Amino acid sequence: MSAAPREVEAGGLYWRVFGHEAGDGEGVESTAVEGNGDPRRSRHGANPLVVLHGLFGAGDNWRGHAEALRKDRLVLVPDLPNHGRSRHTEDMDFRTVARYLWDALSAVSDQLGITASEYAILGHSMGGKVAMAMAFQEPSRTERIISADIAPREYPPSHEEIFEAMDAVTKANIQRRSDADRVMAKRIPTKAIRMFLLKSLVRDDGVGGYRWQLNVEALRRSYGEIRGWPFHEERYAGPVLFIAGGNSPYIQPEDTDTIGVHFPDHRLQTIPEVGHWLHVENRETFLALVTAFLS
Repeated sequence: MSAAPREVEAGGLYWRVFGHEAGDGEGVESTAVEGNGDPRRSRHGANPLVVLHGLFGAGDNWRGHAEALRKDRLVLVPDLPNHGRSRHTEDMDFRTVARYLWDALSAVSDQLGITASEYAILGHSMGGKVAMAMAFQEPSRTERIISADIAPREYPPSHEEIFEAMDAVTKANIQRRSDADRVMAKRIPTKAIRMFLLKSLVRDDGVGGYRWQLNVEALRRSYGEIRGWPFHEERYAGPVLFIAGGNSPYIQPEDTDTIGVHFPDHRLQTIPEVGHWLHVENRETFLALVTAFLS
């Protein structure tokens, strides 16, 4: 049975740390070595893996996947700014968030004694864009990245109903989670989406009732930047894997040209008959693709 992840706060972010080193208090040696044709590999087996969730999510959504990936790598799973238990910030543009992540990653590595000079980064949806921005910003610290069902481009608005539903819950001053679900159902008919969002509804011990753990106002204010793409000439030359959902509109054939401009050493693989939540709808295939790319 796997040990529970170690949970720490560092650099303003809340982290879950998966791996056999996570709970023993010892540092993680991950120094690059020569002679195997790949200077990105490490004596410990591999560099740590950072997993970044998507919009309205939290690191805890990736607990099961991190458990599966912890065998060969230390896995670090933060709540992104304005999500989960992490710090609320004013800005959510990708350059700012990437810088925040790198600084927080240095802080948690120092706190845990992780000596890696490089990190692999896996991100889903918004988290995939953050991973790309991090690679542009610190290519020498980025071993490789995996973008799960997101391309380097701007997307049309598609979350208005979610913001409206969260506002309705706040205004209703609900006292039971089931009441929140009923309020949201008027705008969000899909129960799975409501259940996903309700993971971020927490009890407000100060005044009673419930509140959103998400910084809803900051996310709404930054929504144009979150769905946008501010980069033009930036390139990352390291290996990149894009994984698309076969039934998802998020990565289209015409995106391959833009992907190639930013990431010349990339591959694109599609999981058939799944949508945007490809890592949940076909967990086994998703993990197999990730594991093979990280090997």
